[in-house]
Amino acid sequence: MTGPVRRKVAIIGAGVGGLLSIKSCLEEGLEPVCFEQLDKIGGVWNFTEKYFPGQGGCVYESLRTNVSKEIMCISDFPMSAETNAFPTHREVFQYLEDYARHFDLIKHIQFCTTVISVKKSNDYQVTGNWDVTYLHRQPDARLLEEFEASAADLRVETFNAVMACNGRHALPNQPHVSGEDTFKGVFLHSIKYRSANTTEFRDQRVLVVGNAHSAGDVAMASSNYASKTTISIGKGTWIITKYQPNGLPFDLALRRVFLWLPEALVGFIMKKQANSSIDHAKYNIAPPGGPLHSTIMVNDNIASAIKDGRILVKPTLIGFHGNVAMFNDGTEEDVDTVVMATGFQYDYSFLDIEADEDGMQSILYRQVWPGTLPHASAALIGCLSTRGAAIPSIELQARWAARVFAGHARLPDGETMLKEARDRTSFMRAWFGRDRLIPAPNGIIYQDKLAEEIGAKPSFFKLLFKMPYLAFLCYFGPAFAVQYRLIGPHPWHGAPAATKAANANTVKGCPQYLESKGERTVTWKTIAAFGLGGIAAWLAFVVWLS
Repeated sequence: MTGPVRRKVAIIGAGVGGLLSIKSCLEEGLEPVCFEQLDKIGGVWNFTEKYFPGQGGCVYESLRTNVSKEIMCISDFPMSAETNAFPTHREVFQYLEDYARHFDLIKHIQFCTTVISVKKSNDYQVTGNWDVTYLHRQPDARLLEEFEASAADLRVETFNAVMACNGRHALPNQPHVSGEDTFKGVFLHSIKYRSANTTEFRDQRVLVVGNAHSAGDVAMASSNYASKTTISIGKGTWIITKYQPNGLPFDLALRRVFLWLPEALVGFIMKKQANSSIDHAKYNIAPPGGPLHSTIMVNDNIASAIKDGRILVKPTLIGFHGNVAMFNDGTEEDVDTVVMATGFQYDYSFLDIEADEDGMQSILYRQVWPGTLPHASAALIGCLSTRGAAIPSIELQARWAARVFAGHARLPDGETMLKEARDRTSFMRAWFGRDRLIPAPNGIIYQDKLAEEIGAKPSFFKLLFKMPYLAFLCYFGPAFAVQYRLIGPHPWHGAPAATKAANANTVKGCPQYLESKGERTVTWKTIAAFGLGGIAAWLAFVVWLS
């Protein structure tokens, strides 16, 4: 599936995916034009005091990231040492602004511009070109749903390729609940939630529905103002604290060397760590499967709030009878405010791509390329949910797409791509027991797959002879995003130094942590232990063969 160089690229959205796509296109000598419906960059990180129709997901007042800064940052633009280990949403937004300014990306963005449709051009079968119809408005105007526009206001422009970067937070995923029409209180989805310091929460009986990160955050914020807070966690969740017992971010333990460990062992360790803060079985919050196969809620405080009764846990919400919420264990609660923290859905209805009955994810090769299209001229950037940091995955998607558009990388034929997409969908459905937009059980696995496509995956043996310590850092140390700039196209000259400094930079974001003199990301004890373990495994294999 190859074609000509696709010079002029339309980028839909100036959130994380859009910014990374602009930068990636510029690296490959392409001409990006980015359309953003709001007057600022940032996407979900662009905090607004209230929700605008058509806006999509947005951060809330109390939000801090659930992934540490060096794990989540952009590969060639580390976060500052002063940034918190788990940044606030304001710190992330400032970081994105600094990134856009540093690489001079703003001039490629048309703000206050809503894309109406992206359709195949008349000559698409030959060229793969797309016609983008959009509407530009004055900065003080609201979004498309809030003002009238005539056909004369619409503009149509032809592009050689399209990168859809509106992500997976476009629409609320709000399951209907029996009797919800009889509920007379405040009923909202978390897409509209900004703060619990409002009349809808203060001194009210609040019910939060959901079992992942945002549900935990909203419930914790609510417990500071509400007279009573209840969280309905459905089938359950595994609560993971942000910090390890040693006081450092939990995700510094995410290392490539651990990918070789048996699944049962990794699951056991994660379960033990989760139960160290609260016994999930005794508090009736454990899901049927282990942490590797179930929903995870990263939250430092909710376990204590559950134990001391500030937050009441309930199983699946099955209906309402007036302002009485009913649960599948037969219990009931009187509530005044309901927040459905039940996730989001993607929306690519503006894009002329036909998905099958299983949805868009079942046709996406490596969660990027629609296998139903005859040309490699449309890529979906950020249509995924990750176990781990999302930004490095999105960046690698953008880098790969730009390489393909520039003619420097090739894709398999459509049949091969569709088979891979459907096999992955089936595998992940079996892994989690339901459909998820997660492309792999582990974020490092997915990132390394994408990096392989462009030749940027850090190779232990290639680095070993050039930069031995970096080789050990990449394999035995935390899987920092900067490692994808050590080799491959467009390497960053500062990547070796940033790789060595990444752990210390994270520790500086924990201001109360006293770093020991000579403390290192990788110790020789760790390397020796895994080295001896590998030798023992190899000897056992040889004996077994004989």
